[in-house]
Amino acid sequence: MAERSLLSMTLDIDTETTALREVLGAYVGLEKLLQRSGIEEDPELPMNRAELHGMLQLMNGGMHRQIELMEDCVRSVVLALRASTPAQVTTP
Repeated sequence: MAERSLLSMTLDIDTETTALREVLGAYVGLEKLLQRSGIEEDPELPMNRAELHGMLQLMNGGMHRQIELMEDCVRSVVLALRASTPAQVTTP
């Protein structure tokens, strides 16, 4: 098995970050649905809609910040790799 380059692994992280951003989009959609929905409260659920909406809002904000930090780190690594080995690094 051929050893993968640091750039290749970094680009994989970038791809996975994009996939994570899509998951965040799904959670944001769920959050909006709960926020706007006129659905009656279900006594069987351990929390009400407002509590669930608040929880999703906090989770989405945290996930969004972490994705942005990860994207910034990946961009920095890619730029550093390009600067250190310009002949070996190609643009994705």
